[in-house]
Order: sequence, then C-alpha cells, then structure tokens
Amino acid sequence: MATKTTGAQAPIPHAENTVIGGANSRSSLMVPGGQPNWTAHYAWSRERGGPGLTVCLFRLVFDGHEVADGDALAAYIIHVTADSRYRLWLNGAPLGFGPAKGSLARYHFETYTLGALLRPGKNILAAEVRFFGENSPVSEVHSPVPGFVVQGPSGAGMDTPGNWKVLRSQAVTPDRTAYIENAHQFLDHMDREDLRLTPRGWREVEFEDAAWESAQSTGPAAAVGAIWGVKPMRNLTPRDIPALLEERRDFQRVIRDHRVIENPFGETPRGIEVAPGQSLRVLLDAGQYMTGFPELAFSGGEGREVRVLYAEALGRWVAAPDGKRKWLKSGVRDDLANEPHGYRDTVILGGGETRWEPFYWRAFRFIEIEILAGGALVTLQNAQYRLCVYPQKASAAFASSDARSEQIWTVSQHTYRIGAHEIYDDSPYFEQLSYIADTRLEALGSMYLCNETRLPRRTLQLFLDTLRADGLIDARVPCQYGRQTIPYFCLHWILMVEDYWKWVGDADGGFVRDCMMAVDTILLFFRRRLRPDGFVGVTGGWNMVDVADEWPNGEPPSVTQGGSTYLTCLFVEALRAANRLHGQAGLPADGLRWLVLADQLQKKIAAAAWDEAAGLFRESVDSRGDRFSQHTQAGAINAGVADARQMGRILERLCSDAALIQTNSMQSFYLTRALAAAQAFDQWHGVVLQPWREALDKHLTTWPEYPDPTRSDSHAWAAWPAVVYISGVLGIQPGAPGWASVKLAPQVGGLDWAEGEMLSPRGKIDVSWRKKNGRLDFAAHVPDGLPVDLTLPGAKPERIEAGGKIERRLTLR
Repeated sequence: MATKTTGAQAPIPHAENTVIGGANSRSSLMVPGGQPNWTAHYAWSRERGGPGLTVCLFRLVFDGHEVADGDALAAYIIHVTADSRYRLWLNGAPLGFGPAKGSLARYHFETYTLGALLRPGKNILAAEVRFFGENSPVSEVHSPVPGFVVQGPSGAGMDTPGNWKVLRSQAVTPDRTAYIENAHQFLDHMDREDLRLTPRGWREVEFEDAAWESAQSTGPAAAVGAIWGVKPMRNLTPRDIPALLEERRDFQRVIRDHRVIENPFGETPRGIEVAPGQSLRVLLDAGQYMTGFPELAFSGGEGREVRVLYAEALGRWVAAPDGKRKWLKSGVRDDLANEPHGYRDTVILGGGETRWEPFYWRAFRFIEIEILAGGALVTLQNAQYRLCVYPQKASAAFASSDARSEQIWTVSQHTYRIGAHEIYDDSPYFEQLSYIADTRLEALGSMYLCNETRLPRRTLQLFLDTLRADGLIDARVPCQYGRQTIPYFCLHWILMVEDYWKWVGDADGGFVRDCMMAVDTILLFFRRRLRPDGFVGVTGGWNMVDVADEWPNGEPPSVTQGGSTYLTCLFVEALRAANRLHGQAGLPADGLRWLVLADQLQKKIAAAAWDEAAGLFRESVDSRGDRFSQHTQAGAINAGVADARQMGRILERLCSDAALIQTNSMQSFYLTRALAAAQAFDQWHGVVLQPWREALDKHLTTWPEYPDPTRSDSHAWAAWPAVVYISGVLGIQPGAPGWASVKLAPQVGGLDWAEGEMLSPRGKIDVSWRKKNGRLDFAAHVPDGLPVDLTLPGAKPERIEAGGKIERRLTLR
C-alpha cells in the first residue's frame, strides 16, 4: 500500500517513491546468474579501525558522458558488496543495502542497474559502510577485515579503490545497553549517532571532499590466478533473492500523556515544537506490529538528544522477587494506561533541517520519541516509517463459518510477512536468526500463501552449508559464533527438504539431490545412537521440544536421557521421508535401507511404548509414572506407529485431557497433522486454536512465541494456522512432486462451510464446501488437464485426469 509523503520537507528521493529496488523501480537490484570477472579490490580507509564498530563514508564522482547515454543507461550495471554492511546512493537516491546475509563460503554481492538515475554530466555514488568487528549481531557472518567493493563496466573508472574518496566517520558509536531481556545478546548493539559529526550534504555532487583521503585496497575481491584450489576468505556469490520491499506508511495514532491526540503529521502537518529547556515524549502507534525504517524529520535543535525507543507492546513495571523492577506486557497490548519499553537508538541533532533513519530496519509496534531538554528550539516536523519485508506477494484467500477465522487468517499472513527479510527471522525483535523448526513452518507459509520458493530454497542452502563432521547441521543460520546443536531439529530439516521437493519437483531436482548427502548423514547420526531396544539413545546438544513445567529448558527427560518415544517416532517419520526423496529425486536403492529401518523401529515402538491401560504411548520404554504428552501421541500418529485401534484410544484423551502435557505454538502444528490423520479435525477448531483466539482478545496483531507470559510478540512459527486452512480445511496439497497432480482432501469437521483459493506452480486452485441437512456440497476448480486425486468424507477416493471444474454432492454419515 503506497502512502503519501507528508511534512514540510520535500520527499526523500527514491528511485520509486514507495518501493526501493522493486520490480517497477527505475533503479533496481538484479538477481544475476553468474560471476563477473572481478577486477575491483576491497577498499577502506588508511586506518582500519576496530576491533569493534567502524564506519566509513565513501564517495565517487564520475562523468556520465564517459559511461553511457540514451537507451544504454538502462543496461548499465555495477556489482557491490561490503564487509560488513553498506547502504548505497546514486545522485541522492537510494539504490539499496546489503550484502544479503550469508556465510563466508557463500558471501553475497548485489548487482544493480543504474537506469534513469544515471544522468549526463557529473554523477555521484555514495555509500555508508559499517564494519561490525566485535560488535557483530549474531546473525551477521563476516570476516575480520573490513572492505567495500564496487565494480562497474570496464573502463568506466568506477572500480574500488580507484578514484573513490573515504572518510572515517566518528558519528556512530555502538550502544550495548541491555535495555530489554536478551535482545542485546543477539543484536549486539543499537546506535548512538551524533549528526553534528556527519558532513552535511556528503552524498551530493557539489560537496567538497578535498580533505577526504583516497581509498586504500584491503585485498582483491576474488582470487586472481589461483591454481591450487585455494579460495579467498570471502567466496563471492551472486545474491539469490530480490531486494526487500520498502513501502512508506503513516503511523495510525499519536499519543501523549496516555491520550490519543490529533495527528500532527496528517494532511496539513504542523509539527511539534519543543522550546529550550523543555522536553517531549510522544508515542507513535503503527496500528500493527511492523518491521521497517522510521523516518524522522527535525528542524533546529542543535545538540539536542533524541531517544527513539522500539516497543512490541505497552506494559507496566512491577516489583520482582529479587527486589528489581520487571516490565510486563499488558494483557491488552495497546492499553494506553500502560507505557512502552524496549531497546532504543539515540540521535544528537545537528541543527538545521534534519532527516534521520536507522542504518538497518527495526521491529516495532510502538515507537516512542523522547526529546531531552536542551538549549535550542527544536521542531519534530514529521514522523513516518517505511515497511521493510521480503517481497513475497500473498496470493491465497480463505473464509469459513468460524467468525474468527478471518482474523486468524489475517494475523497469520501478517506474522509471516514481517518475519521474512533476507532470511526467515524467528523473531524480528530478538534473535533475527533462522532456526530449523521455525523456518520449516515459515517456508510452508511462503509456498502455500504466496507460491514463493526462493526464500525456502535459500534457507535450505544456508543450513546445508553448515554440514558438520558429526553428520548434523547447525540449528540456526546464519550464525557468526556459537554454532548451536539441536539434534532433533535436523530431522525437521529433512521434512523441510521433502516439503520443497513436493512443491518444485524436477524443476529444481538438482538442488534437492544436493541436499540428500546431508539428509543421509543426519540419519546416520541417529542410527549410530540407536539403543538395542530400537529407541534413540542420548544425542547430546540441546533438544528444546516445548515449554512445560517438568521439562527443564524445554527438554523432555526422556529425550536427554535416551529412549524417547517422541524422538524415535520423529526419526521414523524422517526415515520414511528420506526413502521417498531417494525414490523420487535420486536412486530408489539408496532409500531402501531407510525404509527397512523405519519398518523395524515402527514395530518396536508400537510394542514397547504402548500403555494399554492408559490408551496412550509412554514418553519412553522406561517411564511409568511420567506425565503423558500430546507431543508423543501426535508423533506416534504422524510416524504411522499408531494403528487404527491405538489412534481411537488416543483420540479419547488427546485434546480433552488437561493432564497431558500440552503442545504450544510450533508443536501444535504437529498435533494438528495428527488430528487430520485420525479424522478428528473438529477438535482443531474447538480446542487447538483456542490460544490463537485468546491472543486476538489481547489485541495482538502478530502471533507470539508462546502464550503469555511470552518473550516475543511476533514469532512466525505460530503463524501456521493459515497453512492449515489451505492444506487441511480446503484440503489442497500437491499430489505428486512439482504439482504434477493435485490432492484434494478437505477436512470438514468443526465448520459449516469453507471456501478459498491458492496459487500453485501449475496455476490457481479454488475449493468451496458447505454442509447442510446432512449433505456435503463440494466444488473445486483446478487448471485444465491437471490430474486430481479427490477424497471426500465417507466417499471412495477417485481420480479425475482432466482437472477443470469439479462438483460433488454426497450424504454425510
């Protein structure tokens, strides 16, 4: 959604007013297919700085007449990267920022078409480059050597270091204050920026840079003439995803002294004046949890300190048992009787007309602007923000007889949207890391809701690149330090590979086959740890399954001590997935060993872990007094361990017995899959979705990490209900890899009617069904010629080879 630029100042120049680097941008980022012949070097100032955050400003003035003219401008490209991060402008208009997160083995560069922003006569490329060093966020993987690379057309004189000028900026210092919980452990720092120390107009052609030093080389961009197989420290790789979408938005409410005031940043902005000696606190409400760049415009106020605080919710301070104060989110997140709390950026104004935004996007629902008392008059002229997210376009729709399904659908879509940037962020406010169990569900959201496969593929690759000597992959990526081991997460990565294979099929079969080596080594890791009784033994690492009172750090004792029914069932499920992957994408013989093992373990679990008196599977073969869990029952059903009789017994207690350890957030997805397999989907609507309904009552606009008390108010591993609405309630799933056929198997329990659509790689598919007077009316439309396997409740499965329009009426039993 495009919004107006308001305020006394002219609009911030962009290649497009609302989208930077998007498909319609006059100056856009490309996703190239190959490598340039690297001639440029990394450039930096004479003094490298460090060991922590170091900032350099770069300028290159060049003559457009010597480069291109007329139509040739549109094809003019440059390749750019940096260690650690850059922001780039051409003639005052932002080109983009990068490099995209990755690893040293796959260190990305961006390719830009300069397009119509390149003009005859003098032009200027300008960049702010930050080397993180010891102040690196956990999710940023970089080298210990700073540098900035630009490579232009041959003979254009744009390669670094060349004619580039550089200034070591002293304006930004890292603020490592632990403002809120553990955010600083992952983000490392926020910014303290003194705008008095930034040369005014430094991105303009006319700026006088004679006092700036000439940029120095810190080494070639790529190895030149290497014949011994030695790769450079950073293995430059083309960016594999498009530019992030940036879209200018207005804040929905302005709040002072706990009251909503008339928005001073509306159609006729007046600004807010703060006289000398006075201070100001103003709270801006985005209306939804957002990720993006706040844009603040000031006039005057030289030397005045401005604090920009980012809050997920409003809350209150309470006394903790240790005597310290603790901030708690309010039950209703936007209750104005409460106050914001969170981490913050600090800005020292430089006077005159000033526009400020952070170097990197921030996560917030509320932003508090505090202008401290000072000696100069200052006016807050304008306050907006640019939404910043991965550019995946929602193409699915859903509605049903459940009055709250529309809200659940909408919040799920939005949670997915703001949880995706250059990677899937488990929490945009805290870690900003991809964890396997989180990203499997986020990738399903991308595929089912947006028919998006680039970000799921990139995520699989990031994990694949961490393959270790023990056969496992890292649990989180990209990760600068602290490689994390969560063994059971690796089994979910195998399931994620199969999700991707089902979606793309042979269109990307080569990549899926590349993943099979890690699939096998993960399974070998677990096979080596099987006990004589057929259950997985001690795996080490951290196996955080879910939050529960008797599970320290989220780990079931049966998992940490060995012999877990849950973990062994998950292993069986991954074995069967690997067998299918080998059979469909590779060589069937490679998968037979996993099929044989799965069959053997399935029989052992069913015989040894079943408790006939309880009608449930025990947590381990050794446990007798432990509390049963929903997790283990769902795992036994999903792995095919539970037979029909056992499933019937399990269903008697699965969702109705509060004595069972309950699934939360991510794990409830697997409970839902078990209910679908057991034909008990009415319990999903009636029981499993209740925490999501309670979150709506608290005015959450994204799904939290866990039910309250929760750390994060936005955690996309809880957005999966939208996927289930499409794949479960409507029953639309790929019937064969690459959507060579469609499976339609709607789950009609618990609702009177449902309808919706999604975009598959083969085209749009829509489904509707309605129950009335003991009948089910079903209708669907799939692309002509696309085979359909149709399974309706109580009816014999049928194959419809021609696709097209399908209508059925049947009597429900």
